[in-house]
Amino acid sequence: MYICRKHRIIKNNERAAAMAISIDNLRKGKKYRLKNYGEEFEFQVIEMPEDGEYKVKDLTTLDTYMLNELVKYGKGKDYDLDEL
Repeated sequence: MYICRKHRIIKNNERAAAMAISIDNLRKGKKYRLKNYGEEFEFQVIEMPEDGEYKVKDLTTLDTYMLNELVKYGKGKDYDLDEL
């Protein structure tokens, strides 16, 4: 049996690829992983000073920066944003 998901036909036993969550759905205190242009970032949202702006802390280096700095050059083919 075949199922069509978003114009993609898959078999029942084949897993459909999970979609990335939207940047608008991020929550303060939660941890996320962002993949874009071959780079991977794990971060925690620490502050939301304005609507659509997020101050985040990198979980690897402990640096803080604005999330829009990571996607200011666009979203690559490998773009993925998931909650940890």
